[in-house]
Amino acid sequence: MMISRVAVKYAPVVATRAVAARSLGLMRMSSVAFSSPACAKLNKSLGSELQHEKESYEQPAICKQFLADQTWKFQEVEGDVNMSITRQLPGEKTAVVEWQLTSPFNDAGFDGMEGEDAQGEENMEPAEATDFTVTVENKAGQGLIFYCSTAAGEGHRYVIGNCRAFTSVAEKESASSYNGPEFEDLDDNMQEAFDEYLAEVGLTDAVCDFIDATALDKEQREYMRWLSQLKAVVGGN
Repeated sequence: MMISRVAVKYAPVVATRAVAARSLGLMRMSSVAFSSPACAKLNKSLGSELQHEKESYEQPAICKQFLADQTWKFQEVEGDVNMSITRQLPGEKTAVVEWQLTSPFNDAGFDGMEGEDAQGEENMEPAEATDFTVTVENKAGQGLIFYCSTAAGEGHRYVIGNCRAFTSVAEKESASSYNGPEFEDLDDNMQEAFDEYLAEVGLTDAVCDFIDATALDKEQREYMRWLSQLKAVVGGN
């Protein structure tokens, strides 16, 4: 009986030591992997790129100017590609404009191209438009969602693709809800009325300028954050 109790008492200790030995082996392997010449080279490259990006980064002046006005409340979360601005409207309504970061270059020039020329920087063109939505909603959960894109030029810095109407939260969040007809297929008078409606909501050239500027600025800041995270994982701070 004594032998049995002793065996039971010390069996977990033996198992724990075995697990500890395996863990130590994995730690040694991990240490070797993260201290290899290739890892050191990658860490150095990441450090150089991160330093270069930080030294050359400057927040666009238009972002500071827009936020100083305080008409719209800007919201973003570090590490998240989404951004939004919100404002209160008369009649207990809320307007929310939402968009995402975008690459500083588009890939329109790459379609159908092959070879090195298809990947050369000379074929990369600056992005000219940012997709965004404008949601106007009342306290009852009813409202409109405009699917838009910014456009180059002055005087009318956006185009409308569709306009969806919803009368409940479920309908608003449904991925299969009808988004309405193509905006350009609507009667001209109706198109003009929608444009005037969005102007009253506050969709101005300044808002579109801010959307374009922050879409690129956010991508740059997230790129630097990505470099910093990689460097921390690969070679420490």
